[in-house]
Amino acid sequence: MGTSMVDSFRRNIRDGVERHQFLELNSMLEAVSLSPVQDRWCCDLSGDGEFRVKEVRNIIDDLFLPSYSDSTRWVKYIPIKINVFAWRVYRDCLPTRSNLNHRGVILDSVSCPLCQSSEETIHHILFRCDLAKIVLRKICRWWDLSWQDLT
Repeated sequence: MGTSMVDSFRRNIRDGVERHQFLELNSMLEAVSLSPVQDRWCCDLSGDGEFRVKEVRNIIDDLFLPSYSDSTRWVKYIPIKINVFAWRVYRDCLPTRSNLNHRGVILDSVSCPLCQSSEETIHHILFRCDLAKIVLRKICRWWDLSWQDLT
C-alpha cells in the first residue's frame, strides 16, 4: 500500500516532519480495508431500511432541545402571535434585560429603562412597572372590569 501511495505524489517526500507525517498517515491507512462493492449512503434509524427526515429530526430534537413535561395549550380563537407571546411569557423566554444578562449579554444596566425602579423581568414589565399598571388600569376600564393591583 505504501509504495502505490508514494508513487501517486507529484514529488518525493522530504525528510523530517513531512516524512513523519507520511508514516503516520500510512500507519492509519493500514487499518482501512476497502471492498470492491459500490459505495452507498445508509441511514436506517427505524430498522425497516427506509430513510425518513422525521426520524433524523426527532433524534436531533431529543439531543439538543430541552424537554418539558408541561403541555402547551393553544387557544384557537386568539391569533397565533398572542399564543406564542403568552407561551414565551410563561417559559420566561422573552429578551428582558434580566434574561439577556443571565445569558451573558453585556448591558449597561439591568434596570427597567422606563421607571429605573427595579430589575427588568417579565413580571416587572407586565405587572409591576408604573407604565404597565397604567396600561392595565386603562384596559380594565375599557372592558368594564375592576382593577386590582397585583403587587
